Amino acid sequence: MVEVMRTMPKFDVTPRRATQAWWGALAIVVGALLVPLFATDIPPLLDYPNHLARMWIINYGAADPILSRMYTVEWGIQPNIGLDMVVLVLARVMPLELAGKVFIALAIVLPVTGSIALHRAVFRCRSYWPLAAGLIGYNGMLFAGFVNFLVGVGLALWAAAFWEAQRESSPVLRLLTATIAALAIFFCHIIAVGLFGLLLVGLELARPGRPGARLGRLCWLSVPFALPLHPFSWCTA
Repeated sequence: MVEVMRTMPKFDVTPRRATQAWWGALAIVVGALLVPLFATDIPPLLDYPNHLARMWIINYGAADPILSRMYTVEWGIQPNIGLDMVVLVLARVMPLELAGKVFIALAIVLPVTGSIALHRAVFRCRSYWPLAAGLIGYNGMLFAGFVNFLVGVGLALWAAAFWEAQRESSPVLRLLTATIAALAIFFCHIIAVGLFGLLLVGLELARPGRPGARLGRLCWLSVPFALPLHPFSWCTA
């Protein structure tokens, strides 16, 4: 029996190999999510053709003698313009259709990886179970074309993961990061800002401590949302 065990092949199960295997599995999940998207000319999302047409007008409408007389771009401080802002920048370095796909890729990947990152931050370990979030990377909200909302959800999950992972760091740094994240999420979708707030409240309520200390932490949570939820943020230019 001893001789048989000596001749059996030995497998390297060191932490480094385990980490590499986990990252490899994550890469496979992300790759599987992106292949169908970039294999199509126009992604079959219900509202996406309207988004694409608006992006074309924003980027090239001013140079068209006919469209320039019918459409005028007026930027304002309001939610649900994340697609417009990001694609406007990307279209300067790549074709408009590809820029739109990149934003859709963010709408697919950010919620999935954000869920994985939040699990990692809360439980302080890597697990294969959160990778199952890839099963719902393609969902009803995506096929309806609500890409701004999904990007906002993904940013909210990532920002909550950072909030939890940096629990022992400077409170000022955490609040500053959360404020920047809340502003970025605001420009994607206002409901995603509410989700971000609920995530932070849940994380803080899960911490042990006296009721007074919990109440104090919850009061501090109002700081990152002061600007996104300010009434003047809804005013357009």
